Amino acid sequence: MDIKFLFVFTASLLSWTLTAAADTPIIQHLTNRIDIVSFYSEVLEKTKSFSVVLPENYDHAKSDWPVLFLLHGRGRTERSLIDDEGARSSLLEAPFVVILPDGDDGWYIDSPVRPADKYQSYTEEVVALAGTLYNLTSNPEQRALTGWSMGGYGCVYFAENHSQEFSTVASIIGLLDFPRTGLPEGQSYDVPIDRFGDDPAVWATFNPINHVENLRDMSIYVVIADEAFDRTMNENFTNELTIAGIAHEVKVLEGGHTFAVVCTALPLVINFVAKSFKSATVLPPVTAGLLIGVDGSNATTSNGAVSSWNNQVTEGGARDFIQTVAANRPGVLTDFAMPNGSLHTILNFNGSNQYMSLDSESSLSTNLFTILAVVRGNAMEDGATGYFLSTYDTAVRWGMGERAGNNMWFLLARGTTLLIPNITGITQDQWYIVSMSWNGVTGELSGRSLNQSGTLATLLNTGAFNTSRPHIRTRLGCNSDSSTLNYFFDGQIAEILVYNRVLPTDDLLNVEDYLNYKYLQYWPKGTTLAIK
Repeated sequence: MDIKFLFVFTASLLSWTLTAAADTPIIQHLTNRIDIVSFYSEVLEKTKSFSVVLPENYDHAKSDWPVLFLLHGRGRTERSLIDDEGARSSLLEAPFVVILPDGDDGWYIDSPVRPADKYQSYTEEVVALAGTLYNLTSNPEQRALTGWSMGGYGCVYFAENHSQEFSTVASIIGLLDFPRTGLPEGQSYDVPIDRFGDDPAVWATFNPINHVENLRDMSIYVVIADEAFDRTMNENFTNELTIAGIAHEVKVLEGGHTFAVVCTALPLVINFVAKSFKSATVLPPVTAGLLIGVDGSNATTSNGAVSSWNNQVTEGGARDFIQTVAANRPGVLTDFAMPNGSLHTILNFNGSNQYMSLDSESSLSTNLFTILAVVRGNAMEDGATGYFLSTYDTAVRWGMGERAGNNMWFLLARGTTLLIPNITGITQDQWYIVSMSWNGVTGELSGRSLNQSGTLATLLNTGAFNTSRPHIRTRLGCNSDSSTLNYFFDGQIAEILVYNRVLPTDDLLNVEDYLNYKYLQYWPKGTTLAIK
């Protein structure tokens, strides 16, 4: 264990109780992002604990945090991973809450021969308590299980018995064809009969290989060590998945059944879980007035191009972005690594002829709006201009885009009146979160990058621009100011959000934080982009 970290744990340990009651959970803050929770288990009738690792942007005032439950191996504890410097570093990089229960040597089962040892029921108890204390989501699409060795067995067994509550399970050197006998020499493990009993017929009811059908709708990841005693068990299990036609991923690492292999596998599992979470539909924390919410996971593709970008907001109409002409469809990049290391599907525009249009133009009619986009522009030649989103009606047109000279800009035009405020000093090939709002009289534009925070720029008061007329067209990837298309966007778009209201500052920052955490990482405060 890292001595410096041990000193910090020892010297700065703080604890508090939710109430003065003796049976109320006690939360010890080991660091500002790592807790130990002690509580009285009604199931086991004794005091137990679990570790908690919080993501960098964790805010207790927010709800519905995604979560990974991580079950330890036999002979280990809820602190084994956080006490290891490398494993701790991996956990702190996770873009979700990680809960690590103390499962003793209970195999995470309700023992058929030790009635007091109800460790599956105890795990359910931890899941419920952690959810309450840390505002964890109840959405299965954002809940995952993992574990190693005994915990690898436990997470799969638990997933099979709670398949409607989780979307993802990942086993690291788990005993997945167990308990049983008859495996090759050196590829078996003595069944602890004090836990499972001595009846092979009972063992079969606990063996995960006999219940793979319960995992059919889950994302499954199995880490195997090539020299581990459990290799044959894992191969048997994954073969059974294949026979059943259940999709899964397998990663074979060099090494044996060791803690070193666990530490090597941990960031791979975290990345897999993050990827599976991002494939689910997740709307931002502010949904009031949200008209359009699209990210790469909602794209319908054909031959490597996007034919429809499907809006996940169902109220008031579909508002999908579509392109019926195959030659004009933007490309799609899957498993694209964002700056925070998370993998996403994003749309890729070539800057020459690719664009999409809303399939329901009039549904965007609004005199007030806030639009946010996560974009990255490719290097452009002098004079080149690219719109990543624009709209046009008989009275007003506006657009958001990039142009040469390292500017991010918002164009607003009514008749001969033209406003083009710029955010200057941007960097090509850099991801940005761009926010634009219009209150019917003035507008605001801001941009934030991986390492910069932007301020708001207020446009001059130009009188009310009546944007309530039905829009003739709204386009993604090019301008929309005439019937002749030009000014195509050259770059990538990860997400677009459109509101029918001006978001107040707190709401705007809340959504920007959500986008920044999802795709980038927390930026240092205080660095300001120049806006003119």
